[in-house]
Amino acid sequence: MAATPTFPLLGLPADEIRRTIRVMNFEQILRFSFLSKRCKNLVAGIQIKRMYFSVFISRSIAVIIHFFGSRYIRLEFYTEPDMYWGEGAYGRKKKLTAPQSVIVSHNGPIGFDIESSTWERNELTMQYWLKHLQDIFNYRGIQSIKFSTDSSQFDRDDIKQVFDSTTEIDIGNTGCVEFNQMVLRNYFPIDDLTIWTDNFRDSKIPPSLLMQNRVKLEVIDRDLDVPITLNDLLLINSKVIIVGNLLSPQQLPKDFITLWQKGSNPNLEYFCVEFSDDEETDEQFFMNGIKYEENPLDRVRNFKSVGFENPIEISGGLDIYRLDGVKATIKIYFEDPLPFFRMFVWFDHCVVEP
Repeated sequence: MAATPTFPLLGLPADEIRRTIRVMNFEQILRFSFLSKRCKNLVAGIQIKRMYFSVFISRSIAVIIHFFGSRYIRLEFYTEPDMYWGEGAYGRKKKLTAPQSVIVSHNGPIGFDIESSTWERNELTMQYWLKHLQDIFNYRGIQSIKFSTDSSQFDRDDIKQVFDSTTEIDIGNTGCVEFNQMVLRNYFPIDDLTIWTDNFRDSKIPPSLLMQNRVKLEVIDRDLDVPITLNDLLLINSKVIIVGNLLSPQQLPKDFITLWQKGSNPNLEYFCVEFSDDEETDEQFFMNGIKYEENPLDRVRNFKSVGFENPIEISGGLDIYRLDGVKATIKIYFEDPLPFFRMFVWFDHCVVEP
């Protein structure tokens, strides 16, 4: 007589097992996947639709798997403050040894009913956890890593070894300029980079960093004494340029438009400036002295840069042209509390046909 499976669900036909897995919540699916190799393969076989993996490194490390419909599962490691310290290449740092516990959080179908639990006495390494998650959710790599408060406490070599498969980096307020520089050197190439001006000594971004060819560069200008300058913008070779919290004079975008028309920033597809004050402006403020064509508001066009997953709908706007005939559209938006300026460059691959 055949042995009865110790876990009753496994005695069902494979199709029934898969149907049952699909109605489990994310924590139940995760627990089931750890029961055996067969269970892991069953979970992987249902091909759960996912969006991407992201990693958030602060005083702890969180791995977040984002799914369609704003659903997610979040696993937080290294929450015990007095553990994991050891001697690394850069002195005494937190090492990515097996985390003693894991906090698992997830939301439900509605999105607001968040459930959380702590898995104690974990013996699995960080590398094992990451690979297991990538296996069961059929996703190789990590879409983005964000470094935030006190992330410099972790051994940077360990971080690079475990989380090495990403091209999207966000360096926030880590508290250590040297650590920021090491991240920029260790992760290469970085196609999508978000940096804060105070990531650098005297809040000055090195020109060599601005000049690198990227898909997207976002700069958050937090230092009011050393604002982003026109020369900084002209050095950027990225296709997508976003500048946030800009205190520089609102004349800056107009000067940028004039020089773009003469041939600066030839790779640019999308330029956005978010201002840090609410000075009243309109499109005409930026276009004084610049030849343009005004579009009616009911003229709607769809734009898609390589830096975006989905198209952007543009109603109206002011069209301008570069010397070589390339067209761009200028828009000012007031939906948010503070205004922001947008410029869309209509390369052939940026035009989305209706």
